[in-house]
Amino acid sequence: LSEAGVEDINQLDGGIHRYLEEYPEDGGHWVGKNYTFDKRFSHGAKQSDVISTCVVCDEPWERYNAGQKCERCKMEVLVCKDCMVKHKTSSKKSTFPRGTVVCPLCKANKRYDAHKHGNISNATLTG
Repeated sequence: LSEAGVEDINQLDGGIHRYLEEYPEDGGHWVGKNYTFDKRFSHGAKQSDVISTCVVCDEPWERYNAGQKCERCKMEVLVCKDCMVKHKTSSKKSTFPRGTVVCPLCKANKRYDAHKHGNISNATLTG
């Protein structure tokens, strides 16, 4: 980020997980949940609101459990259980009409241009 000219960069001592342990009831300044790469899927404060939505139906949803990726940038997206069931085919896989599974950044035409920048870690928003 500093190479891209961002000057106000901060890091939580111990990370988000430790911060949420310090504020288990309301999450302090943290809003929503933190996505994890283990069987928990996510963790957050006891009193956390669902702040994300299914990319297909726009209903509140917060769990990455469908293995779906944005058809444009290939980032993992949230697809709710109802939409997965509604679009299930005979092969037991869910298939969606073209243009349906698109992440919020691509919908807003602001997506990571990983090809231009070499990789996602130093990509910038375009659009």
